[in-house]
Amino acid sequence: MEYKDVFTLFYKNQLAARLIENKSSIDLERELLGKLQAIYGLDYTHKLQEMINDVDYSHDSLSAGFDEYVVCCSC
Repeated sequence: MEYKDVFTLFYKNQLAARLIENKSSIDLERELLGKLQAIYGLDYTHKLQEMINDVDYSHDSLSAGFDEYVVCCSC
């Protein structure tokens, strides 16, 4: 196992914990993934990027659902 594989395993676990607990800036995570992608390529960072995209999508759809609820209840 190479050092980058060990780093990926550790980073993936820590990223998941940060995203679940909402203790991370998505912009900073994307910046780091961009740097890793430039060094190791898209295949290396694809799963990590998908994790961030899923959380970002979840926040967007929750916000949209809340906005619809507020508009509907204020009528």
